[in-house]
Amino acid sequence: RVLVERDEPGSYLLAAGAPPVSRRVGGWSSADAHTLRWSGSWVGVLLHGLPRTDRRDRRSDARALAFLGFAELDPGLMIRPDNLRGGVEQTRRELRELGLAIEARVFGLGSLDESCEARARRLWNGSAITRAHRVALAQLERSVSRLPRLPRRAAMVETFLVGGRAIRQIALDPRLPDAIAPEAGYRTLVEAMREYDRAGREYWRDFMRNHGAPHRSS
Repeated sequence: RVLVERDEPGSYLLAAGAPPVSRRVGGWSSADAHTLRWSGSWVGVLLHGLPRTDRRDRRSDARALAFLGFAELDPGLMIRPDNLRGGVEQTRRELRELGLAIEARVFGLGSLDESCEARARRLWNGSAITRAHRVALAQLERSVSRLPRLPRRAAMVETFLVGGRAIRQIALDPRLPDAIAPEAGYRTLVEAMREYDRAGREYWRDFMRNHGAPHRSS
């Protein structure tokens, strides 16, 4: 489970403070720029046969793979579409930073047979992902309509909680291509959160100034 804490309006950190995850969560506002048009190829991670039995190591592998949206195609073989900016090399680097075992093999996959390709594309529930985007977007929209009617302190709490949930949704999204889950919902959610964050900062402005904290107006 990944927990997100708010450091200041517009800045969210992993509770444990792990730098690679913090960078990814903290970069939520540009998350929609981190994907490319999908060519149909895949990134694979081979876990089978790793010479480790430490349960903590296995959890570390699972967290890293989940954070980058990998799913299990066959026992010990995790895959995701190769549509992240930087390709296989950047994905490999991020997985290592997030805690994937150095012994795990990360490689490109292409030309899957028809049956395997169909099975790979069904690993993610595109409809459920789309629904999650819509739910998060609706929560932001409802909150925006409520904020002007709330006392300032209540509005601060509202933006803290609602914004935090939306950031978590964005940070943990698998960022799949249109062929598996429509990208439009994700991009719409990121843009809505950018707007929500700009609105939310106004409620936090005096509080941040009074406590000597830097405040960004945009």
